[in-house]
Amino acid sequence: MISVAISTLGCAKNIADSEILMDQLRSQGFSITNDVEKADVLVLNTCGFITPAVDESVNVISQYVDFVAQRPVLLAVVGCLVQRYRDELAEEIPQVDIWLGVSDLQELPRRIKDILPNKAIIPQKSYTLGQSRITPEYFAYIKIADGCNHRCAFCVIPAIRGKYKSRAKDEIIENARAAAQNGAKEVCLVAQDVSGYGFDLSPATSLPELLRSIEQIDPIRWIRLMYLYPDKITDELIDTIVNSEKICKYLDIPFQHISTKILKSMGRRETMEKIFSLVEKLRYRIPDLSLRTTVIVGFPGETDEDFDLLYEGVRQLRFDRMGVFMYSDEEGTRAERMAGKITSDVMEQRYHKLMQLQRTISEENLKKYVGKDIQVIIEDSRETGEYVGRSRWDAPEIDGSVIVRTNTDCKLLPGDIIMTRITNSFEYDLEGLFNEYCQ
Repeated sequence: MISVAISTLGCAKNIADSEILMDQLRSQGFSITNDVEKADVLVLNTCGFITPAVDESVNVISQYVDFVAQRPVLLAVVGCLVQRYRDELAEEIPQVDIWLGVSDLQELPRRIKDILPNKAIIPQKSYTLGQSRITPEYFAYIKIADGCNHRCAFCVIPAIRGKYKSRAKDEIIENARAAAQNGAKEVCLVAQDVSGYGFDLSPATSLPELLRSIEQIDPIRWIRLMYLYPDKITDELIDTIVNSEKICKYLDIPFQHISTKILKSMGRRETMEKIFSLVEKLRYRIPDLSLRTTVIVGFPGETDEDFDLLYEGVRQLRFDRMGVFMYSDEEGTRAERMAGKITSDVMEQRYHKLMQLQRTISEENLKKYVGKDIQVIIEDSRETGEYVGRSRWDAPEIDGSVIVRTNTDCKLLPGDIIMTRITNSFEYDLEGLFNEYCQ
């Protein structure tokens, strides 16, 4: 049987792509291994979203090329980077056997068989899609759509992944059920814009309808939405979140900036007034809401006055979580051709100033949890006897942690959801004492 080892770079959507790819390979008779020394095929799923990600992907490809030079193994490089630069990469790195972009990932099993025709293939007709996991068994990323119809001036996603395309609702539900059967307590629904789900299907459906179906899967305790476009957050979606015991009161809405002038230049449809109005509405309608956003500093034409608007907006809006990116020119985007480029020194100054503000806001916001009992999902343990987990208001791999102490000899396991009395707070993390199991 041909064994395949898959490594993944980039975002949660890439992780979901790799898991789908693993499903496809297994269903066609391949085996998946975590041991690259025992693999017949090495697959690297790359990221090509921004320049640092491109550089990282190229560096890892070089490491893989050095590895396969020492032993006979097939090397496949797939994903976003290949979609952007396939021809250039194939010419510069001839040691790679297979290049596949995101648009033709499904070709991988056939391409491997063509190159290794004499290797045994044992079809698994009973294999259920949705079983393959890269993440720990207690949570799963489920991609509900691909591509994007927005045309932000700085973004290459539409060029890489094409127009917005929702996955079939039944397929998503099947994936969620399979994840739950394999131990998932939490599912994170991911897409470039989850709030746009279903409009392109026939018959059309919606994110609230999908959420209500996933809620019916009993083993799933938490449902998390990752990446919503501001103008598609409907009253129906808000009501669905408010009335649900499973949907986390956590919304990741990348606003990108606050200055109306810069937002317009970016190709965004929001204005400063609309952003303030939406945040006020969401916090009023959804009790205990945690808001995460991302913003870009140094976009072409960003004056000191524009940055001051961004800084003051963040100070007033007090996001619970925020990521800050420094602008970089991306080949083929409108922003690459814009005048008014900001120097790296100025960008770094703005970045650090904004991050210092956010550290202060986060530290102040987290104090409200001290003395309260909150649900925590356990992820790991320490030799000191403490446990590390996350609250409902923290997404896996990107947000803060809850350090849990116990006064008993109980053994907590990854995936346990427990009640924790919060005793201390820090810049991004919380600390607390285990009270009782939630299940």
